[in-house]
Amino acid sequence: MKKHFTTTLVLIIFSVAGCLGQLPPTLNSYADSIYATDGYLYVTYTANDTGTIRAQIQLEQGTGNVTYDSVYTLSADSSYAALHITPMYSCTNYNLLFNLSNAHAYGAVINPLFSFKTDCSADIAATSPANFYVAGNGGTVELYSRDLPENTHAEIFDLTGRLVAAVSITQQIQQLQLNRANGIYLLRVVAGSQTLYVSKVALF
Repeated sequence: MKKHFTTTLVLIIFSVAGCLGQLPPTLNSYADSIYATDGYLYVTYTANDTGTIRAQIQLEQGTGNVTYDSVYTLSADSSYAALHITPMYSCTNYNLLFNLSNAHAYGAVINPLFSFKTDCSADIAATSPANFYVAGNGGTVELYSRDLPENTHAEIFDLTGRLVAAVSITQQIQQLQLNRANGIYLLRVVAGSQTLYVSKVALF
């Protein structure tokens, strides 16, 4: 009995020590795409434990005035993510604060990671959501649209923010081949720097 208790105690000590010894994930590099009312932060990272990674983005307007605060769940099995930031105000200055953590350790907030100004270009003529309809059909997303500006394209993201498909919209019924697992995805239609339409689409 005493031997069993000692073995259990040793295992608990090593387990606790292992958790205490974990390090937060490491941000290796980043890039950004900023538009008028939304944007993307593309990050590469190194995970330092198994399971999931938490990425936190905060936007400041002025000192300490946080206007956006969101946490994204990433995979420890991956090393890349595209994090969608929305909504933002056009023609506005922001500081972006960033943090990575895991179940055992929290990294220091990078304050700020970078500063930027959202696009100030004139808005594209208003495009009604009624001009769009989207449906999932097996591994294909079908987008029905009309009256769109030239050079409009569609992007599909999974729920971690990873871009999984993109296509120029050249016809009223446009197909995007995903060949991905069933689930919920995010569709974004963009013309220039303006987001025209955002919708969730389910594949079954």
